[in-house]
Amino acid sequence: MKKWLLISFIAFTVFACGRMMTKVVINNYNATFMVWHFRDGEKDVRFIPMAHVNKPEKFARIKTLVDSFRMKGYAIYYEGVEMSKSIDSTRRDSILRKFRTIIGMVPNNYADKNNKSTKQFAVKGFIGQTAQNTGVDKVTDINADLHIDELVSIFEKKNGNIKLSECDWQTKLNDKYRCRKIDRKKMDGLVLHYRNEHLSRLVAIAPEKKIVILYGAMHEKNFEEYLQKYNPNWERVREGSNIRW
Repeated sequence: MKKWLLISFIAFTVFACGRMMTKVVINNYNATFMVWHFRDGEKDVRFIPMAHVNKPEKFARIKTLVDSFRMKGYAIYYEGVEMSKSIDSTRRDSILRKFRTIIGMVPNNYADKNNKSTKQFAVKGFIGQTAQNTGVDKVTDINADLHIDELVSIFEKKNGNIKLSECDWQTKLNDKYRCRKIDRKKMDGLVLHYRNEHLSRLVAIAPEKKIVILYGAMHEKNFEEYLQKYNPNWERVREGSNIRW
């Protein structure tokens, strides 16, 4: 329970509490870090929970883990919310602004001190997560995430079209967002549920028998239940094989 309270802080209270809370939350995340292990009798899945800003040595350790699993024949599935390449610049701008109305920011380098929308994550001594510092190869590894345009489309089908206000249009994408109150329940659906549904389906139909997942720490919670929708034999291995720092 303590771990899930901590993870909730990462998603929700950091926005309000600033850099000091970011440092406290990430330090607590580091204290409870553990690679989770799932299996269904045929497939072996290791879930490496990620904090998107952390100390350089922690990302170095993640990279060591990824390299080690790769050497053992594991496929690498990574988190990466991006825009579909087919989206033109005009549509891209409006989709990003719609996405921001749901979560209050636009995904980017969270440790960028020049970005006012995420400056609470830019803590001295911490760096942002990248493919390079986590050992991800974007050419050969698998982006197991939904595109931003797909997420907005799913959201609008369930909740109705998002109408952008004058404030939404006038507020720069890297400025602090104050145009509307964020609905935490709807944000949860977008950030967690839709993407967990997608990730668990990919794992269920994957041809690979050994998979490593690099995803935000919040996505671990209930992931076993998501997998069991496809195969009731999925279970979390709780003894003997969990890796810590």
